[in-house]
Amino acid sequence: MFKKKILILLSVLILAGCTQTSAPNVSNNTDPSQQSQTDSNGNQDEVDYALDLLNFNFSPNLIEGEPGETVKIKLSSKNGDHDFIIDELGVRSRTLASGESQVLEVTIPDDAVSGSTYEFYCSISNHRAMGMVGTLRVR
Repeated sequence: MFKKKILILLSVLILAGCTQTSAPNVSNNTDPSQQSQTDSNGNQDEVDYALDLLNFNFSPNLIEGEPGETVKIKLSSKNGDHDFIIDELGVRSRTLASGESQVLEVTIPDDAVSGSTYEFYCSISNHRAMGMVGTLRVR
């Protein structure tokens, strides 16, 4: 049983590494990589990142911003219940059931140093231990 769990964890980590993509540059509002999202009322809302919350990973698992910047993130749960937490910044989403979404605004501290990172993760059950983590990197 232990060997099976290790093999599953290794498979998840390998797949996550193979599907990692670069985060878009979102330093201004005219960036073509910004995504326009429509809410349930038909209102369009521009976001800097759209994160899919999957079984044991975030896609993408890297987001970036500059000191003092507010990064707008749309979280969409694709498989099961998930949340999004950045302890150091006091960020916490609500628990999202499969098919639900939420837009969060995360403000990077003015005094954040370029190259520094903040870990985000899912706190549901053992999701974090299974690799459901990502990084907010300061540019």
